[in-house]
Amino acid sequence: NANPQEPVLNEFLVRKQIKHISLGHSHTLALTDEGGIYAFGNNSNGQCGLGLESGKKIMEPTLIMESKRQDPQEGELQRAIHIEGLTRVVSISASGNWSCAITKDNKLYTWGCGRGGKQGSPEKEDIWIPTHVDVDANRDDLPAVHKVYC
Repeated sequence: NANPQEPVLNEFLVRKQIKHISLGHSHTLALTDEGGIYAFGNNSNGQCGLGLESGKKIMEPTLIMESKRQDPQEGELQRAIHIEGLTRVVSISASGNWSCAITKDNKLYTWGCGRGGKQGSPEKEDIWIPTHVDVDANRDDLPAVHKVYC
């Protein structure tokens, strides 16, 4: 498309059953009805969650995970990765330079820029793949989490 101001139909995602899209500053997450996550855009801090090195731009929607299979379908990029435990995602959120997701069993995963405790831990390094944030399971006063926003 010669005019960046005009919307462009993504030919790959139009074939998927997308139930939610979340936009960061310069990356996008798409959640499928099966609980899979596709990511694309700027990946300078790992915000696409694909384990790729800094500075890479992900030009095509790339599967982070899909709950029913680990192998990419025809037409999907071969760099799709499966993150252990990240299945049946029900909520996603993309922020400026980091991302997060909640699974059906209320597990929180974060990835991307690690500055300022954004990842739910004291780590300051960027996180290049979705990583489980261990919430204290011994606390009865914490409600179940169903949606996430960052």
